[in-house]
Formats: sequence, structure tokens, C-alpha cells
Amino acid sequence: MSAMTVIHNAFPHKHLYFTEQMVTENPQTTTIAIAAQVKRMIIDVTRNWSRNSILWNFAADPLNDPHTDDGGCSMCQGAVILDGDKVTKNLAYYVIAHASKFIRPGSVRIGSTNPGDMTVALTTDEQNRDITRVATYNNFDILPNVAFRT
Repeated sequence: MSAMTVIHNAFPHKHLYFTEQMVTENPQTTTIAIAAQVKRMIIDVTRNWSRNSILWNFAADPLNDPHTDDGGCSMCQGAVILDGDKVTKNLAYYVIAHASKFIRPGSVRIGSTNPGDMTVALTTDEQNRDITRVATYNNFDILPNVAFRT
């Protein structure tokens, strides 16, 4: 994903889009391991300048079909599995649902921090308001994050 930042830095006025990604899980899994996928599909993607994060598909049957005549991803699960009248929500569903709850339409990414990123703090001297102090520090103990303005 850092390649997206390289492209953004070279062409800052171009919009970047992260598409056709997959989130899979073992169908027999009894827990939802959502944190790593939210980091990969939402935090990492948007902190590297993508305007979206689009999954391979929303719905598939139990065999991950349908596919086109030109192939497709045989292991890519839909966010939901449709099996007759039965609908099963997969990990991808919860990843997108989690992000959709907090990142509303029209939201704009305003910042992000990753472990090891350097932060610069500017403060005014309490005794002499004409003096500005500059401090830098590394964020080694921070979780990867991204912030949006809605």
C-alpha cells in the first residue's frame, strides 16, 4: 500500500482507488478476527491516499461463484454467501460494516499516524508569546490509525 503514497506524491491531484480486494476466512471459524482486516482494508488503504476500499464482490454462492467466462477468483468469498434462502455474513461483511458505521458518505481523510511516524508539535512559550517552541517525537507506542472529517 505504500506504493500508493509514492504515486500520490508524484501525482497529488490524481485520485487513487483501491479495488477488487479480498477478505477470506475459514468457513468453520467460530470467531471474527476483524482487527487485522480492518487495519489492512480500511486503515492502511485510506492512510495511503485511496479514496475507497472496494471488495472483490458483495455476494457469492457457497462455491464462491459466479465467475465470468474469463475466470475469476475461485477463493474470493463474497461479503455474504447466498445459499437459497440462507444468507451468511462473512468477515468481509463485518469489515465493511465496521468502516461504514464510522466513515459516512462525504467523509474526507484528514490525518493518520503509524507506529514510528514522527510528529512535530509547535507551542508558544508561556513567558514570551513571541517565541515558538518546536518539539519532535516518534510515535512508537501508537496503534495505526486514520481520521476522517464528516
